[in-house]
Amino acid sequence: MVLSALTERLVNFGVYPGLDFEERKKTRLLNICFLITMPIILFLAVLNFFTGHEEVVVFNLLVLTCQLLFFYINYKHKFLAGRIFISITCSILFSYSALKFQNGTIDYLLVNIIAITLLLNKRRLVLLITSFTAVLYITVRIILIYSPRTGDLPLWRQVTHPIVSTLLIILIMQRFKKEHFTYLEEADQKTVELEDKQARMTEQQTELEEKNKQLEILNQTKEKLFSIVAHDIRSPIAALRSSLDLFNKDMISKEEFQALSGELTIQVDQLQDNLDNLLHWSHSQLQGIEVNPRKIFISTLIKKTVELMKVNISNKKITIDVRCPEFVAAYADEEHVKLILRNLLSNAIKFSFFGSHINIHCEASSHFISISIEDFGKGIEEKRIHSLFIYSGTSSTRGTLNEKGTGLGLLLTKEFIEKNGGSLIVKSAEGKGSTFCFTLPATS
Repeated sequence: MVLSALTERLVNFGVYPGLDFEERKKTRLLNICFLITMPIILFLAVLNFFTGHEEVVVFNLLVLTCQLLFFYINYKHKFLAGRIFISITCSILFSYSALKFQNGTIDYLLVNIIAITLLLNKRRLVLLITSFTAVLYITVRIILIYSPRTGDLPLWRQVTHPIVSTLLIILIMQRFKKEHFTYLEEADQKTVELEDKQARMTEQQTELEEKNKQLEILNQTKEKLFSIVAHDIRSPIAALRSSLDLFNKDMISKEEFQALSGELTIQVDQLQDNLDNLLHWSHSQLQGIEVNPRKIFISTLIKKTVELMKVNISNKKITIDVRCPEFVAAYADEEHVKLILRNLLSNAIKFSFFGSHINIHCEASSHFISISIEDFGKGIEEKRIHSLFIYSGTSSTRGTLNEKGTGLGLLLTKEFIEKNGGSLIVKSAEGKGSTFCFTLPATS
């Protein structure tokens, strides 16, 4: 394990994070070649020392020194300078060795030519150094042919350098091929990562654009809503103030004021409903809708809602038929259900004709309870039913006595029903009335 880590560290000597892969590949390849040849040269230096070839020992040590200088230049991250230095130095040293000692090192010039071609990028530089090395190779080869041999080396020494040079050529080509395939794999991996990153960025951009659109719609809705609410608040307050001024100044009698009080009560009730809806809507937009469910008895809440709207019901002479067993209980947020019932009953009263009636019925099943509120008033056009729960930014349709609304009631109603785990269905026929039926989870 320690040896493997040390070898990997030496192979990557001079490589630093962020280095271009092509440079990293070439640096690693040269490091591997020298890590293999340095022990061989050191072995030959020892062998030459014990066989009495001191001059060859000096040459071996000179080659090792050049290789160590190359590692130092790499350490300084002068990669091109290091390759030029080692290419030219090796060509000169091997040529000198082949001529001086006639030991077959001329074959290393072929290795050097291959290494130069693979490791240098600039075409002119490659051409210049390979030409220089090729000229040296041809010159030394010719000189060796016509020069007398100074001494015969043992056969094993004669074949050593050609064999080693051939093995080096094979090793360099195989290592270059392996590094190249590693590069292709890393490039494919980076391409996949880049595509994933681009996909995530596109997804994030789409989400951001969608949120911006929602925010823009919300801002437009808010502006339109507040303009409508401001107008609807001003009207009943102005009417109430005007009536009180007339009464305080004795410009109208007590009987006349009482006659106006019914209309004023309706307007104030509508104002309260609008303000309640506005507050709930604002809270839902800022903090979201929090649901705190518990067991609630629907019959009790219906009775309270009917009592709350007693004046509006009485003013239109509407009769209410409630059929909801006392034991029917839902598992839902009580405040939400109050708002749902108040909005749906208010809506039914608003669109009911004078003297008509409203049915409120409950049915229980094993998992859900169903509450329906049916009126026999104006009804809704079929094409408008799907847009009831989309805020349009305009005031809602006026009731049978010209009652106003903000259009938020049904929007909140549907949202609160769904947040409590229920659903809402609308059935209506124009001129005949409407039925709003919603479900809530039953208590277990």
